[in-house]
Formats: sequence, C-alpha cells, structure tokens
Amino acid sequence: ISFWRPTPVLMWGETGSKFKPRGLPVDDFYADWCLAMFGPEVADDTAKFFSRLDGHIPLVADWTGTNGGGAGGLAPDGRSWDKVSREYKFVDEFEKIRHKVRGEGNLERFDYWLNNFRYTRATAHAECLWRQLNSIYNELTTETDQKKKEIAIEKMLPAYKELVLQIGKAIEYQMATISTVGGMQTILNWEGHNNLMNIRETAKGLADMIGQPLPEDAIAPKEYQGQPRLIVPTVRTVLNKGESLKLKVIIMDNKPAKSAELYYRPLGRNNFSKVDIKHVNRAVYTVSVPQVTEDIEYYIKAETVSGKKLIWPATAGKINLSVVVMP
Repeated sequence: ISFWRPTPVLMWGETGSKFKPRGLPVDDFYADWCLAMFGPEVADDTAKFFSRLDGHIPLVADWTGTNGGGAGGLAPDGRSWDKVSREYKFVDEFEKIRHKVRGEGNLERFDYWLNNFRYTRATAHAECLWRQLNSIYNELTTETDQKKKEIAIEKMLPAYKELVLQIGKAIEYQMATISTVGGMQTILNWEGHNNLMNIRETAKGLADMIGQPLPEDAIAPKEYQGQPRLIVPTVRTVLNKGESLKLKVIIMDNKPAKSAELYYRPLGRNNFSKVDIKHVNRAVYTVSVPQVTEDIEYYIKAETVSGKKLIWPATAGKINLSVVVMP
C-alpha cells in the first residue's frame, strides 16, 4: 500500500534497487494541510502526527508478492505479530484524536485516513497469520493421516479462523475508504492478484483433512460486511449549457435501498427540486438532472431497508455539491 507523500525527496539506496526518503522539514506543509482537512480543533495534533509519520509508514505490499508480480502484492511475513504490531502503535495514537474532530466533512476526511491506517495494520496481521498457517501445513507433510487430522483440528483450524477474521477486517476497513473508481481497483487487486484470497481453496482442503464441514466462523463471507454507505464515484463540477447532469450512485448494502433521491436547486435560490434515483443492479443506481442551463447545487439522500439514513456529501445542508454551467 502506498500513501500520498508530497514532500520528501527520494534518493537511491546503496543497492540502487530501493528508494530511501531523505528527510526535509514538512511541519509547515502539514500545519496548513491538517487545518484544511480536519479543522482547527485538531490541526496541531494531526499536523504533529503526520509530520512524524511522513516517510515512516510500514510497507505491507510491494510489486512482487506471491502471484507473479504486480502492484499491491502481498506475501507471508515470517515475523511474529507481537513484534510486527509494535510498528502500528501510530494507528491507536491517531484514533485517540478522533473525539476532538468537529464537523461532518472534517470527520469524514479524518475517518478516511484512520481506516486506511487500520487497513494497513489488519493486512500486516493477516500476512503474519498467513506464514503461521503455512508453517503448520508444512508439519503435515511427514505425518500419518490420523496425526494430520489431529494437527488440522488443534492447530490449523484455529489459525485459519484467525486469518479469515483478519482478512475480513482488512477488506471492511478498505471498503470504508473507497469513494472513487480508482479506489475500486484495490478491491479487484485483492480478488484477482493476492494469493490471500485463495483461502476458500484452503478451506476445502482443511475440511477434507478434518473430515467435516468447517464451522461458520471459519468461512469467509461473500456478502458485504461493512456499514451502509452512499458514494458518487465520479463527481461532475462543470457542464455545458443545456447538458444533463448524469451520475452513477453506489449505495453499499446487502439489499437495494428503500428510497434514494437527488435534490437540486439553482445557486442562490431557496427551494430544491427532487429527482428519484433509479436502481440498476446490485449496489449501482443512476440519476439524471435534464438540460441544466444555470449553475446548480445538489445533494443525495437515501434510506436502507433497515431504516439507516444516508446522505452525500457528508456536509449536505451546509455545503452541497456545486456544478458550474459553461457558455
């Protein structure tokens, strides 16, 4: 995983194969950036945090991994999680600042970074468990069938359950950060590139070894496990005069939304007009405001079948999305 680091100068390492950050002062940058991102209540705390963290985030992925190379490759980590977890103390440190954040937009941006950090930590934990599971499997190669079954039940099954749990946490945190088409690629990377997603094949082999189906807590769920979310992956800010505002809307939940509407009005006016959002398939919806001839602002509301109210953007009602019409 990589994070945007706008300031450090990267220099070649001694081997010529890796970049090493050469430190430059970043305090002034993060003082301004954190004020804009998270608000004045936590600007100082977050600026100090990011200044210290810049260039020092543990790397859990590289270009190789275990599946033929490519961005975001994961690999088993031979170190114990007790040791590796010390590298992620900064996650809890950042989370402790959260209660001081004020404003819906500030909190949404803060949670984006918090969930990215949580995702990185959960992925690192999964890589340690992956190596642990491989080590247990290697014990089985020289054992009798009866002994294999005992090891599978006593050691491999508990380790597998913990691995499934950590992968689930990583995906859940990752899904909480995604709001763009580019972000969706990270999910595709897990599904198509990382061998960690072959755990369903491991489950079949494990069930054969113990001679019975795996318990529910050892089965990786196929359904979305996160909180309901409403996102617009491509945001239009400019239209030609007379062009329609066409949007794809994604409402992440396990069932279609009970209702979803887009509210819009010309800039400077009081009353909003409403357009119903149409369900296409699964979590995908579409909406269109026809023939926009003047600058408008808009927001989107939805309600899940369980009664959860969703709104986009997070600041809707105070700060809506604006669209400027060009001549």
